[in-house]
Amino acid sequence: MYRSQPLPSPERRAYHLGQEYGNPGLCNPAHFLVGNLIRHLRRLEKEDAPRQRRTVKSFMLDITPM
Repeated sequence: MYRSQPLPSPERRAYHLGQEYGNPGLCNPAHFLVGNLIRHLRRLEKEDAPRQRRTVKSFMLDITPM
């Protein structure tokens, strides 16, 4: 059984993070997704550092086409 949670809506900053950390060949939606995931994980890490570091290491990204 998996625990899941939705990501917040992406913003322009997420897009730029996705460009910075993602593959240059990715499409724009992928840049938003990667950047938004990075922002979300960073936010989790800041909220409760010791406990969240374990949480951040256990995250897995599943991109399932609808």
